[in-house]
Amino acid sequence: AMGTAGTLGVLLALGAAVCYALYLTAAEAQPANLDLFLLTAIVCTTSAVALAGWGAATGSLAVPPVAGTAWILVLAVVSTVVPLVVLLLGIRAVGASTAAILSCFEPAVVVAVAAVLYGERLSPVQLVGGAAVIASVLILQAKRRGRAPAVLQRDMATAPAA
Repeated sequence: AMGTAGTLGVLLALGAAVCYALYLTAAEAQPANLDLFLLTAIVCTTSAVALAGWGAATGSLAVPPVAGTAWILVLAVVSTVVPLVVLLLGIRAVGASTAAILSCFEPAVVVAVAAVLYGERLSPVQLVGGAAVIASVLILQAKRRGRAPAVLQRDMATAPAA
């Protein structure tokens, strides 16, 4: 039987999945001429302000030393800003559902990078799991071939006849 902490964890993970799906759907609906760098700046700034406000309200906000601030800025750019811009560009190029499917490669990429950079060794079960993730993405993409991304379909449907 799953305890309260396990149930809460599952519910939070499902909530995160719903929020991510809504986020991708909303991102796909943005106008084609919207500046994605501006959108990213708004999203990241809003997130930072909200989290700082939450931290201040709960008393959990801690100001790091200068060296820590520099690393936070590097992490913010490398692991938040750049991936968000690339995700938004991907959504614009292939649509939200295809971008969501392709983002399933992230865990496999993280494991591969950890193996290369840190010499981590994978167990046979981890290798099988990684292969299953990659296979599922390839299968889902193969089923989608031949269909235009939703953004392209919408744009074609509203384009004036030539």
